[in-house]
Amino acid sequence: MMKTKSIAESQLDEEYPALSTVTARRTQSTPYINQIQQQPQQITPEQTNPWKEFEPYNINSPESFIQADLSPQDLGYALTKTLGLIPDAPYDVAVNSKPTPTGKQQQNNGYPKMPYLKLLQPEFFKKYDNQTLFFIFFYFIKTSQQYFAGCELKRRNWRFNTKYQTWFHRIGKPLEKTDQYEIGKFEYFDNESAESWCIRVRSPFKFEYQYMDE
Repeated sequence: MMKTKSIAESQLDEEYPALSTVTARRTQSTPYINQIQQQPQQITPEQTNPWKEFEPYNINSPESFIQADLSPQDLGYALTKTLGLIPDAPYDVAVNSKPTPTGKQQQNNGYPKMPYLKLLQPEFFKKYDNQTLFFIFFYFIKTSQQYFAGCELKRRNWRFNTKYQTWFHRIGKPLEKTDQYEIGKFEYFDNESAESWCIRVRSPFKFEYQYMDE
């Protein structure tokens, strides 16, 4: 015989349901929860900047050289710009260094690319003044032009002193003269001092023949 529930028991079941009933309800709702958990999460892609690869590199940051894959052209450009951060030297490194042009200079196409060799032939050297001969002698080193300039200077009574590595010329008669030396008033070409490229006079000066280049 089936046992009928009283009105009071029915009210208790509604207010306090049995565990089996709660489990059944949870079981019915589980598939929906599992469906939500099993759905793959949609990851929104990051917004990329299409112009990012064309952005300039930070040449002042050393880390940019490590993190960025620079081409040889970009690396050379960055290194050239970085050299501008180095301060200039407070003084000239070499006194006789040739000047370096600072800006881009347009070269005239009419300028000769090679020296006019006819002007460097032996017969032309007798027409040059002493300053030109000194220039050829000290700047055309180990060439036939240096030899021709030296020969012309000797013809004009200039004598090369191997001790001082420059040319001397006696003015007037010697004050004293022996087989080893002579003392007198001499002029010499100065190409070593700060106020170089000029002729100076020393008196008295002792010119020793052992240092005279024949």
